[in-house]
Amino acid sequence: MPNSTEVNVIPRENQNLGTASLNLDDNANYQITLSPVNQNTQYNFAYIIDVSDSMSGEPLQAAKNAYISLTNSLIDSGIAEVSQFAVIPFGSDALLNAPLNPAQAISTIEGLSLNGFTNFNAALEKANQFFSTVPPGATNKVYFLSDGFSTTGGSFKNTAKALQSVADVQAYGFGAANIQQLNIVDSDKPTIVSQTSELADEFVNSILSRDDISKINILLDDKIIQTIQPEELKESSAGLTFTGSIDGLNPEKDTQNKLSAEIVYTDKTPDTTVDLVVNSETDKNNNQENLGNPVPQTIQVVPKLGNELPILSVDDNMGTNIIEFPTTFENNKPEYPKVAVIENDNVEQTPQIVPQNAVQNIIDGNLLNLESFTGNVAITFAVDREALFDNTVGFYKIEDAEGTITEPITGNKLKPSDGKAYAELALKLHQPELELTVDNLSSTIIQDSLSGGYLYAPFMIADGNLDTLKGDFSQVYFSFAQANSDGVEHIRSLGNNSLGFEDLWKGGDNDFNDMVIRTEITMV
Repeated sequence: MPNSTEVNVIPRENQNLGTASLNLDDNANYQITLSPVNQNTQYNFAYIIDVSDSMSGEPLQAAKNAYISLTNSLIDSGIAEVSQFAVIPFGSDALLNAPLNPAQAISTIEGLSLNGFTNFNAALEKANQFFSTVPPGATNKVYFLSDGFSTTGGSFKNTAKALQSVADVQAYGFGAANIQQLNIVDSDKPTIVSQTSELADEFVNSILSRDDISKINILLDDKIIQTIQPEELKESSAGLTFTGSIDGLNPEKDTQNKLSAEIVYTDKTPDTTVDLVVNSETDKNNNQENLGNPVPQTIQVVPKLGNELPILSVDDNMGTNIIEFPTTFENNKPEYPKVAVIENDNVEQTPQIVPQNAVQNIIDGNLLNLESFTGNVAITFAVDREALFDNTVGFYKIEDAEGTITEPITGNKLKPSDGKAYAELALKLHQPELELTVDNLSSTIIQDSLSGGYLYAPFMIADGNLDTLKGDFSQVYFSFAQANSDGVEHIRSLGNNSLGFEDLWKGGDNDFNDMVIRTEITMV
């Protein structure tokens, strides 16, 4: 008769595995447990939470719910017992609340309130400060959440790299979150959700998702006696659980035979094999000498061979060549040749024609980035409007991502923080004849060309155009909040090469759909 067995599978991110044990009850039923918790390991969690003004209302509450759900999951799994937490809300600046226990973390999250602009750099600096104080050898995790992009605080690339060197950083975005900036923050790949209600599930599932597992092999003396498929696993706050029967286990030999579970992942994460050691209050009818004696719980993690490919060194002066080389798989999987084609790049290149279905990413943050192109770049602008105001959108060249521009006569450099003087010069430098307008609740296509090799910043004139300004720049809005008369952001990247514009003073309803501009390169 098969015995009832339960197997809990560890999170894949936690390669420093916790405890594993095999227990036999009085009825000779089996319970196999793989726990993510290692009582000798310190866990540190930094919660970096966007509390800028655009998070007002439901978004901030959804963020609170997600972080609280994550913390409760860590409590349920036992991880929170050996963890300390930092809660880092950020807006115009950032605040470090640490070190906190789970209850203190939840209480701090519940009390969060809004705070102005969006400063990624300050938030990441506070996280680095937190991890500089934790014990060495700890497992460090970061959960970063934003609904937008950094509007103040300058470049955060180096700060993000420093944080990634000490922690696994997971970035999450929703709404108008900027995927390019989240890519800088995240150690691997950010997660974007379409609805704020999905955040809690994404956070909890980040501990372990069924999609991470290809299969689980139960081995006796290194021989597979049963394979568990992903659809047989149940997701819970403690991890993934399998409940069912396993054939081939003999309670009279469990203390003598090697029992292990092999976790096979779906991606490049190395597979792991965990040895299970008997530690049981045993079947009282079994008189084997060792069966009733607890055995220290130990774990052996055996990473399989990685999937690194050979490195090819090729003479630069060749023409087109084909090289065959093996790629080898373990565990009796087939071997087959790979073919690499090396093309001669020492020939004159013809102008690039971009197929209509080729999507090139030219929106960087909330800027139009043509730095990688030369010559004239033909661009198609798809313009949509959902606003009462007759708005006009244009572009001007900038010298860096901070928005620096130069007065051509005096050579004086101005930055967005220079206010009205910056606004006046930016409009003087605007690209002539490229003014994007459209009727309300309508769409239009406008084609034009811009010079490659430059960054371009958009601006919007709310309910007007260049001819109607007459020296009043109060309703001209730029990509840089410091240049705006109300000091708030009015332009956001919506992803997919799109920019969204908000035309009301102080951000209005912050839906960033009063004007939507989608860009596509048609020819270089």
